Amino acid sequence: MILKEYYRFHLEALEKIYPRSQAANILQILYEWAYGLNSLQIKTTQNFEPNEADLKKVAEAFEKLLQHYPVQYLVGEAWFYKRKFMVSPAVLIPRPETEELVELIINKLNNTPNLHLLDVGTGSGCLAISLLKELNEATVTAIDISEDALVIAEENATALQATIDFKIINFLEESNWKNLAAFDILVSNPPYIPQEEEKMLDKEVAAFEPHLALFVADKSPLIFYEKMIAFAETHLNKGGYIFMEMHQDYAIAVKKLFIENGYMAEAINDISGNARMLQASRYR
Repeated sequence: MILKEYYRFHLEALEKIYPRSQAANILQILYEWAYGLNSLQIKTTQNFEPNEADLKKVAEAFEKLLQHYPVQYLVGEAWFYKRKFMVSPAVLIPRPETEELVELIINKLNNTPNLHLLDVGTGSGCLAISLLKELNEATVTAIDISEDALVIAEENATALQATIDFKIINFLEESNWKNLAAFDILVSNPPYIPQEEEKMLDKEVAAFEPHLALFVADKSPLIFYEKMIAFAETHLNKGGYIFMEMHQDYAIAVKKLFIENGYMAEAINDISGNARMLQASRYR
């Protein structure tokens, strides 16, 4: 069989469990990893015959994909804001919505030099590293409760030549805040999905991505926003900003929470029109 025949077979199989565009994207990532082919090469070199070793590699990988295993974990990497990041089941797979958060922050602060920034719940480090690379002479601290996640984040920082101060800290424990300085910018893509919504998530998310980074208790869905406000009382410099991702169903409640605590707050829509980002600055 030649490549185009394998491609057709794999695409038809993936389309049984994913929409066509998503199936094609998964297959492109798989083929680039296995055969070293980009999207154009996949289209223009379809008559070549893959060797046995590569075919075996793809066949074994494809069995996992049919079980909804995320292709990014399979290949060990994911693109985020112009850069390739290492990922593993210890960290969330970077998503386009978080790229929009990066873009929001850059547009707001790109002309402000020497910012001191904290990323709460850094995971793979994609937010912290991207902002360090894009902002003017910023210094960045990044924290996470997961030691395994910080291993990935530190490897990404090394690979992308980003100097970041990583700390293992449970942000919800206020006694840990004494180990952190004051910052100009607080950034976070925190856990915000109520546990009761697990059954509503796609299988590749619910079954394989780290629950510690996804879910909050049903009784306290705003816990990270409440803690961020409390933290900012002593750790956000005058004139500073807070940027956070949020659950679109709680956008009104999150915005109200910040306004009631003395902030100018704005819920910002993502490209799909969902209120997924918060921008806040204190006015008192």
